[in-house]
Amino acid sequence: MKHEIPLPEICLRSAAESVLKIFQVSCLSNEAFSTETFRRKLNPDIQLLVKNCQEFGETGIHNKDIAHMFDNQSLCDHVQSISQHLSRDVLLKLSFLTWYFDAHGSVSTELRYFLANPVDNFNLVFENIWQSLVNRSEYHKTKLEFFQEMITLLKELNTAFVHRCNVIYFPMLKGRDTVCFLQSL
Repeated sequence: MKHEIPLPEICLRSAAESVLKIFQVSCLSNEAFSTETFRRKLNPDIQLLVKNCQEFGETGIHNKDIAHMFDNQSLCDHVQSISQHLSRDVLLKLSFLTWYFDAHGSVSTELRYFLANPVDNFNLVFENIWQSLVNRSEYHKTKLEFFQEMITLLKELNTAFVHRCNVIYFPMLKGRDTVCFLQSL
């Protein structure tokens, strides 16, 4: 019988935040955030983030030149705040997804590309992540259950960043409903 050696939550949280950053940057590249009137209402750091996201557009999410956007202080603070509310199971899944593409847990070009086009390598990526989790004895579900959970998780995260947990809206929503939503992930 394998002995489970739990990964420290700080390690999981840091790697999981890479996925959260990608979802947020992708969301902010949407045309809905492009108007100057809208951007003027934001704090300067978020204005710069939105402006940079808009310049690259949705198809630029895997462009190597956007790495600087992932160091934006408002973005980092925002995803850190969100990650505090995610369950260990979600942190584990998102971390292993990040580590599949980059052992350091950073926002890699490959991870950005995968999240922009998950259908391209879906089976290979998720099967490897599932196997890694099973090998560590940290996951006790079938491959099919895991695949379904990952698909649902990624869809829910995308929706959350568009509608509820966006860096622009989140400060206004920090009430009980948002925390409950995040804990359901």
